Amino acid sequence: MKFFIALFVFMVSISSLINNRPVYAQSNKIFIPNQIKKLYDGKTRSWDGKPGDKYWINRADYNINIKLNPDSAVIEGNETINYFNNSPFDLDKLVIQLFNNLYRKGSERDFEIAEEDLTDGVKIKKLIVGEKEINIEEEVQFTSTNMIISNLPGGFIPHNDSVKLYFEWETQLPKISFMRTGKYDDGVIFAAYFYPKIAVYDDVYGWDKLEYTGEQEFYSDFGNYEVKITLPEKYMVWATGLLQNAGELFNENIYKKYINALSSDKVIKIISAEDLAAGNYLLNKNENNTWYYKAENIPDFSFGCSNRFLWDGVSAVVDKSTGRRAFVDAAYPDSAKYFDEAAQLSKYAIEYLSNELPGYPYPYPKFTSFDNTQKWGGGMEFPMMANDGEYNDKVGFVTLLIHEMGHTYFPFFTGTNERRYSWMDEGWASFFPTEFAPKYIEGYSHYNWYKNFYKNWGILGSENDLPLMVSSHSLRGPSLTILSYARSFFAIHSLKNLLGDQLFKNCLIEFIERWKGKHPLPYDFFFTFNDVSGEDLSWFWKPWFYDFANCDLAIESSINDEANTVIKILKIGAQPVSVKVKLVYNDETVETIVKNIRIWQSGKNEFEINTDKNKILKSAEIITDQIPDVDSSNNYIEF
Repeated sequence: MKFFIALFVFMVSISSLINNRPVYAQSNKIFIPNQIKKLYDGKTRSWDGKPGDKYWINRADYNINIKLNPDSAVIEGNETINYFNNSPFDLDKLVIQLFNNLYRKGSERDFEIAEEDLTDGVKIKKLIVGEKEINIEEEVQFTSTNMIISNLPGGFIPHNDSVKLYFEWETQLPKISFMRTGKYDDGVIFAAYFYPKIAVYDDVYGWDKLEYTGEQEFYSDFGNYEVKITLPEKYMVWATGLLQNAGELFNENIYKKYINALSSDKVIKIISAEDLAAGNYLLNKNENNTWYYKAENIPDFSFGCSNRFLWDGVSAVVDKSTGRRAFVDAAYPDSAKYFDEAAQLSKYAIEYLSNELPGYPYPYPKFTSFDNTQKWGGGMEFPMMANDGEYNDKVGFVTLLIHEMGHTYFPFFTGTNERRYSWMDEGWASFFPTEFAPKYIEGYSHYNWYKNFYKNWGILGSENDLPLMVSSHSLRGPSLTILSYARSFFAIHSLKNLLGDQLFKNCLIEFIERWKGKHPLPYDFFFTFNDVSGEDLSWFWKPWFYDFANCDLAIESSINDEANTVIKILKIGAQPVSVKVKLVYNDETVETIVKNIRIWQSGKNEFEINTDKNKILKSAEIITDQIPDVDSSNNYIEF
């Protein structure tokens, strides 16, 4: 999600590396809690950053049927879940997540919500586990957004076995207080977190029982989804996955345009304003239409629907080695500013992500940008689609499109834990637009935008400027937002500066390749970059991810024995950053000195620059356009 961590921080060093752990020259190792360290000793994870020989991950496959009343925003549904316990443990309970219980009276929440949106919660009408029907009143424990089933058939789910669950339920979507989902306007609904979902059981924490309170996001296992969505005539549905029954839904003209768009290099107006006015874009054989979507090996499902949206589509080659294409589309009202450019810009974005940064072919068959019509901007990512607000400025619009699409890699394709380490997905999604956005916005600097964001929220250098390794679920408000987006953005930028473009990219691609379809921890990220780069980067990880630290460079001058001016650069803040110094001489010539972050690797906190002894120095300035320097008053000297 674009723009949405405080207390415990890890600051002790690892004991000496042993056995198969990589050995590096530096001794300044990062701290790993005992709870995490045992995973590496136990072989579910490896000290070189790879999944261990004994790594495992559970999964759940979903078959969902729902009917949505667009007037009341009530969803009625049933679903069958096949849950696979691939762990080495027998499970004596199941934890089910009912995220829409965020709106239940009495639930924990980070935000006030409108009284009109308060409900009695998700209504579970029927639950069968295996062959046993569960008594909801007596055999199920409800917390805020979790549902715990302890009375399992046979007492437990054996390891390397599976269980089938069947639910019938009803839930109400919000109409005023939109937390990533709801009825945003008449004829405009985006539905997310509407179905009972099995929580993650992993090698780290066992069952994920953290409550969904609004700010922190999600953590999901992978699975296959088959979803059928029934709506009244004239309602279109855009969803995670591929539409399976287009020929049963669209009239001949719309169907032909849709099929052509799947392989077209040019944007096709699949549903134009004229098509909407004609009102016959769907066959409308019945009062209702059922939309059938399928998706494989994904962590979640969502959909948007409208009876008054335009629809543009185009495709892009996302894997040049195979010629594989992905379909990119946009659904929006005729009044939406910039959204008529969304499909084309999304094509450029998906090509950039696939070929430039991260440079890993977009892994899914499609991506949809759905305009929820709200004017406050921002958006929320889902597998293969995004729920987007509208912007009055091009900067917000362009960066929103690629930010949400960039989430494909983290947390969806690579299953990071947003609830505990939000920077592992938001940091990357924030960083990916850095070189993309200026191609389409003249004069735009992503660095300046994030530096201003960091400063204007009053977090930069304050007591709330906390280490990234503080668990996200411990944080609220501006600290969570800034750490997730801005501090992580500059950490990743500094890492790229440290390693250089190609080595940085090699490390990132290898991290994705190792952990696709799995659940990496920050330590797996650190260890993979150490492994691929061939060096221990602990001296960098510690100040940028673990320490209470900030960036503060200062400049001083002196005269040396040869009577020429010497510029001294001081690292006052603990975070190592690149250094760029602009020297202006009396003859108006300019000299620019650039130093890589490695200038600080030895542990020194200052270095000197000898100026041209044949010229008189007029001024010297530290250029901070790409670093979040906390004090600009010590960055400039005149002579």
